[in-house]
Amino acid sequence: MSGLRAEVDDARQAADQAKADVKRLEETLGQKEQELTSLQNKASVLESDLDAAEKSLRETTEKLRATELEKEHLERKLSNSETQRGDLEKKIEDLKAENQKAKQELDEAMASLEGL
Repeated sequence: MSGLRAEVDDARQAADQAKADVKRLEETLGQKEQELTSLQNKASVLESDLDAAEKSLRETTEKLRATELEKEHLERKLSNSETQRGDLEKKIEDLKAENQKAKQELDEAMASLEGL
């Protein structure tokens, strides 16, 4: 009988130990679940941040492309303007030369008329 009591006491101790182990494991599981939830929330925030960063990158890239196209357009326009400026400066020089020639002819004609 005392052997049976010893077995019962051992069984109770084992059961108590098993209950304590289960309780400890349940607490650990609860902590791990909280950590998992926290990590999932952080991952969700990071995914949201990544989405926002990717959207911002796309928008910036589109603006950069538009700016580069505008720059190319303005460079062509500047080149055309510089060509036109050169052409106009040449025309001005030609007109000045013609004007000078006409003044000379007029002076000569006036001198010739005064001589009469």
